Formats: sequence, C-alpha cells, structure tokens
Amino acid sequence: MNAQVEALNKYGSQLMDWPNVVGVGRGLKSRGRRCTGQEAVVVLVSEKLPKAQLSKYDLIPRQLGEGVITDVVETGFVRALPLSQEEVAVRHGKQRPAPGGVSVGHLEVTAGTLGLLVKDAHTGNALILSNSHVLANTTDGRDGRARVNDPILQPGPYDGGDERDDVIGRLKRFAPIRPQVASATCPRAKGVENRLNMLMQMLVPDYTVQFRRVNREDNLVDAAVAEPLDPDMVSSEILGLGSVKGVRDPEVGLRVTKSGRSSGINHGQITVLDASIKVHMGDVGEVLFKQQILTEPMASPGDSGSVLLDDNGLAVGLLSAGSSKLSVASQMDNVLRLLEVTI
Repeated sequence: MNAQVEALNKYGSQLMDWPNVVGVGRGLKSRGRRCTGQEAVVVLVSEKLPKAQLSKYDLIPRQLGEGVITDVVETGFVRALPLSQEEVAVRHGKQRPAPGGVSVGHLEVTAGTLGLLVKDAHTGNALILSNSHVLANTTDGRDGRARVNDPILQPGPYDGGDERDDVIGRLKRFAPIRPQVASATCPRAKGVENRLNMLMQMLVPDYTVQFRRVNREDNLVDAAVAEPLDPDMVSSEILGLGSVKGVRDPEVGLRVTKSGRSSGINHGQITVLDASIKVHMGDVGEVLFKQQILTEPMASPGDSGSVLLDDNGLAVGLLSAGSSKLSVASQMDNVLRLLEVTI
C-alpha cells in the first residue's frame, strides 16, 4: 500500500467533513495548468476560494502525515449529467441554422454529431465537418456505401431526419475508411476466385475460396465534410461552447471539452498521444487507426463527430470512437490537411 492510499484511509473521512470539500482521491499534483508529476492526495472542492477569505482552520494542509502532499482542485457543482428534455429537443431536433453539437447523418446511417463549420481550402466555401462514418457511411470509396453528393440530413435519420424535408447538405469529401482486410473487389482477383471455386466444386464441393485484400495504407482520421445547400442553414458556433478560435497540438494532460448530440457537454484529459488502436466499425469490421488521441471517457454513442476543444477554444481533435474506459479522436491538424479545409 503506497503513502497516498494510507493517507486517504487515515484522513479521507475527516477531509470530507471540511466546508466546501466534495471529494478526495489520489492523482498527480498540478501547478497552474501544468502537471508536476508528483503523486498527491487530491482534495476536490466545489469552489476554490482565496486564502484571505478562509480561516486558518479551513485551509487544506499542504501535507498529510510524512511527505504526502495535497492538491486542491475545483469541481464546481457536481451533479448527474443526463440531457435535460430541453437539451434532447435541441440536440436531436431540426435546427436552422444548425450549430455544432447537434444530430446529423448520411442518409444510410443512424445519427452522429455535427462537429463544426470549416472552410474549403480551394473555394473558400463553408463545409460541415464530422466523421466519415457519420457523413460517408464508413466507405472506402470503392464499396458503394456512399458517394460524393449523397444527401446529408439534419437531424440524422435515427432522430427523424427525412430526405424530403431535412436535407442540409451534400457529401463533398471524405477520408476513406480502410479495414485491415476486406473482400476483394478487383475484377482480376474476382475472376481468379471464380475459376478456383469452379475447381473446388469438382474436388471438394463442401469448400469455397474467397480472396481477401490486405490494406497496407494507414487510417489517420475518421473524417468527412459536406457542403450545405445554403450557407445560412449552418452556424459557425458550437452549441454550449461558442466559436472555435483556432487549432493547437495535443498534449498529455491537456483538459479538453466536447459538445455532442448524445451526452451534451463533457470534459476530460488527454491521456495518450500517437496511439495505434483497433476500432470495430459495425459490418465494415475492424479498422486500425494510427496517430490517434486517447482521452478519459467523455462520450456516448451518437457523439461521434464532436470536436475536442481546449479551455481557450482551440480545436485539438475530432472524436470518433470510444468505450467505457476511453475516448478516441483524430488529430485536428491531420483532419484539416487530409480533407483540404481550414478552421
């Protein structure tokens, strides 16, 4: 048992009785916005007050016992975070102009999140940014799952979006989603496969041959853009977060925020950079993504396409996948470069 656990066991219940304290735990001490790397007992307070407003009896000790330092972290008002009925109506419903953080989707998908408005680097036109699996139905560009100019609905089909009344734009560009292995589509490969199966019917009729294409290209982003039917149908704001100020590189420990269709506004920290991670993408199968950002869990199904912002409104990544343990995002500089767009 380490010193921090021992200190929590000994002093934790006493600390919880102090005014303004809402929790205790163990973690790494920060000074300003920088993590020092020192292990500490973290004391969570609803509001961090200046020392001048506290009596000496209300000050959290700098140390607990021998050599165990403390860190005081402000949490604000801690509450359960389901979407209110008002938020559900806004995020799942039809919005004109549509901001980031609301439901959107290709005609053949369920629904994801409209990330933000970006600018086409070639024409200067406004474009809607979200995931490829949201706007382009997880296509690799050759499988017929989606094509340029396909209708994009807001809200997405799962939330009642209809091709007659709710088309907000047309698919413009997408990063192909390439599974690690996929059925062969090359005519030459299919021809050889057919001839081999004719032979198999004569030799071992209970077996067939199927060629599988191995992907040797990297998937760096899950991202696509759609062009609005009318620029006035979309907004440059992200619901609850305002406008995006620019782009920055991710850092381990950086605090990020997202606004998503399913779980609204959530916060978390970046835990891993340059990750290679396998993502299951429905009937497309397993896809390996590289150079990904991993954060603490901060999303639910339907939040795909949300933008990760730092506390200054700078875009860091485009959220695309996750589990109960983590969330996965593509690096924003890769997204902008590969889709040929700018903030």
